[in-house]
Amino acid sequence: MNSLISLRYALSLVLLFSALAQAATSPQTEIDQAAKLIRHARDTQSTEDFRAAGLVAAKALATEPENFDAQRYQAMALLGEKDLTAALDLASKLNKRVPDDIGIWAILSEIHAARDEYDEAERCAQWVLDLRRNSPLAFSTAARLREIYGDYDGAAEFYSEALNRTSPSDAEERSWLLVQSARILLRTKNYAGAAATLDQAEKLFPNSVQVLEMKAELARTKGE
Repeated sequence: MNSLISLRYALSLVLLFSALAQAATSPQTEIDQAAKLIRHARDTQSTEDFRAAGLVAAKALATEPENFDAQRYQAMALLGEKDLTAALDLASKLNKRVPDDIGIWAILSEIHAARDEYDEAERCAQWVLDLRRNSPLAFSTAARLREIYGDYDGAAEFYSEALNRTSPSDAEERSWLLVQSARILLRTKNYAGAAATLDQAEKLFPNSVQVLEMKAELARTKGE
């Protein structure tokens, strides 16, 4: 009986140490950190900040080389660093691996737009809409293209729809969408609307670099 208890105890210890070993080698901590750094870099638009996010994603990949989320953030970091060839190569591989991932289609749309390949950017954006028509990402992806084409009314409408579909608890994302809307209002010379929208964005994310830069641009435009 004692030997049976000892065996069960030994097996429990093996399972415990195995679980601890798996936790120690899990890349999730680095993936979560890379996600936060990507958002920070999106706000600062700093090449160095995107590079830092890419390095953290690379640490996750050192533990789990085929981790999809880590590769996603690496592609976003490469895009932010303006390494468009490498970003396109990685995002295309991920797209072939998981063809219905709308996040990768959105990244591809942004990459192609940055390469002035607007037909392909629009095709990728359409996939986001087709796969998840009512998602915030679908509307924000389409809004960027409307803005590129000079359809400011359409861009404003889509950013508004994206905001309406974004969780109230995600203050940082809502602030980012409001900044995009403020930029459209600034381009259409709706200075009062832009100022009010930026005030809303600042309340949601007081330390946003983009909010401060957009307020400075608004002041310059108004001759202040």
